[in-house]
Amino acid sequence: MPERIIAGRYEVLDMCGKGGTAQVFLVRRRRDQKLFAAKVIHAGMPFTDGQREGALLRRIKDRAVPTLEECFVWEGQCVLIMEWRPGKTLEQRIQEDGGLGLWETLCLGIRLAGLLQKLHGKKPSIFYLDLKPSNILLRPVRGKAAPVSRFEALVDFGCAREADEDGNLRATGMGTEGFAAPEQRLAGQTVTAAADVYGLAATLSYAAASLHRSKRLQAVVERALAPDPKDRYPSMGAFRRALCRCVPDCFLPCFFRKKRLGLLLTVTVVFLLTGAGVRQWTVNRWKQDIMDCFAGEFDADREDQLYRLLEQPPWSGSTAADVLEKDKTFCLELGQRLWRQETGVSARKESCRWLELGAAEDAEKERYRCLENYYRCLEMGQKPEVQETMEVLEALSWMVFAREDALLPVTAKELLRCVYALPGEQLQTDQVAAILEKLCRRLADGQLRGKRAQGEPGQGERKETAGELEEIRATAEELLELSRRGRNTFE
Repeated sequence: MPERIIAGRYEVLDMCGKGGTAQVFLVRRRRDQKLFAAKVIHAGMPFTDGQREGALLRRIKDRAVPTLEECFVWEGQCVLIMEWRPGKTLEQRIQEDGGLGLWETLCLGIRLAGLLQKLHGKKPSIFYLDLKPSNILLRPVRGKAAPVSRFEALVDFGCAREADEDGNLRATGMGTEGFAAPEQRLAGQTVTAAADVYGLAATLSYAAASLHRSKRLQAVVERALAPDPKDRYPSMGAFRRALCRCVPDCFLPCFFRKKRLGLLLTVTVVFLLTGAGVRQWTVNRWKQDIMDCFAGEFDADREDQLYRLLEQPPWSGSTAADVLEKDKTFCLELGQRLWRQETGVSARKESCRWLELGAAEDAEKERYRCLENYYRCLEMGQKPEVQETMEVLEALSWMVFAREDALLPVTAKELLRCVYALPGEQLQTDQVAAILEKLCRRLADGQLRGKRAQGEPGQGERKETAGELEEIRATAEELLELSRRGRNTFE
């Protein structure tokens, strides 16, 4: 392969793989010598394919999926720069060793089912639709005489799609023959989460060297491979639970020997007694590291550090939301601190996610969910509908009065940006005028002129001046005047 420099900043070191739509290279960033995987979409393929894949990777944020560094167009080709994960693919492992053992197969299936269950549980749902051994990365387990590997990452989201509101999508003939579900290969057919159930079962059946040794596991896989989606497991969660019920068949014969049973039970008891305390200490340390990101100026480096921490919770197989879902106070504080920063659309979306997790009432959750969907739409470069923008205005107007004074300046600016995005005829409605009147009254509050309502700013908080608040108020009053006059255009 000839030596090349991608976009003047990435040096190509080696080719990692080649498919029908793209090539993947190991590259090194010239400014800091950091390694990445560069996926170069073939010339002639729509740019939107790479952009859609990049948008999905930004949504996922799971340790089992390589993170996206950047996405750009270079020499007529869409390029995705992603985190480099060393290791072998499942396909390579099968070719070298003839397949996985029963226990390895089951562990891999449970881990992949858990990841896909999280993707299906997102709103909107994400269907992977291209499960096959070459898209699964493994890492070797040290100290093992026989070849043993564990799941590392799921790669190549080129076929992944977002489902509609009903959790379905239309097939376009995507996927790999032999692993893709029958309905997935027929254009126009309805595709559901059952397609990924089939793909995972096909992968496990291909990878297992001795699936017949466990009748229970074999029956589970065969049901998931049913040609009719209605005959498969109704969800990825149900498939995962069925796999978990196969653990005694695969685990006990390997480890429960009479001479080892007493030692195993002793180790289990000690682990249960000491594990809870260690687990809580680890979580508390991780939460402190998150809050330390807001100490001092919240610059780009601290923002990157925060996202890395959120993407790497204290233990594998979970997300930050899984760890913090019961700690509503911490979620609310994290969301408010993120909201106060002058950051981009992605950070706004992330703050709304944590504010929703920390909300106590369903009505509050719905407002934050509305805001999160709005910023996700902006992040993907889409223009929100007028009705959606009006719902966002109502949610921001609620935040102006319901949330702490420290959030007011940023919330007011976001509200005004939404007003500016409205068409002229929408500005003159009574609904918009009422929202602007409430905002002006709130900004006129003397508690926020020259000082914050709760004393001096703390570490990591923005120092809003009276001049800035006056400027926000002046803009709001100008828009209110235009709304009252019924003008059809505004700058």
